[in-house]
Amino acid sequence: MTSVGVYGGYTIYADELDLYDPSLSYYEVFERYHGQMNALFNTRMEAMVEIMKGRGTDRSRLEVPATIDRTKDSVEEIVTKCQAGEPNVSSYCVSMEGLALYGKYLERLADLKTELVVEPDSNVNTLLMEAAGKNEAAEQEVQDAKALLEATVSAYEEFANAYPMHLKYQEIITALLKYKLALKDIRKEVQFFPTKFVDATSSYCL
Repeated sequence: MTSVGVYGGYTIYADELDLYDPSLSYYEVFERYHGQMNALFNTRMEAMVEIMKGRGTDRSRLEVPATIDRTKDSVEEIVTKCQAGEPNVSSYCVSMEGLALYGKYLERLADLKTELVVEPDSNVNTLLMEAAGKNEAAEQEVQDAKALLEATVSAYEEFANAYPMHLKYQEIITALLKYKLALKDIRKEVQFFPTKFVDATSSYCL
């Protein structure tokens, strides 16, 4: 999954570090957000694979929790219900977790756009140029992060749908291989039948 693996060097879990840390620069927030998003999808995908392979005991984690009301629950409420107990790995829950993290990121980017670092030699022109540069970079990142999130959610959902078929195909291939070997054994036995039985006909058995 290309989208999920873009920031594969990060292993930070989504809730371990705060995007609102005021000491973080724009680029630190950028790296932290993408690291958290990458860790979220990788962790959920690994859990999903284990469950589908039969190594996970609770297959209900593959289904959207029945406690969720999609028409009334807020994103925060949905995420809380998805993370109750062992985190749910359904495409819906993981996408909502990603959406919640993206929402936090947008809020932090909005804050950063208004933060200016005043240096001793700063003047109105330099501050305006800094503000314009931050605004342009933040607006572009909003669009890029949205596109990446949508692509990653789509890839996750496609994987969730395709992986069970992959496992089934593996079972079929294994069964066909056993069938092929069994036919080979039968063929070995048949080749030793007496030739006098070839084209012989009879209305009764001896």
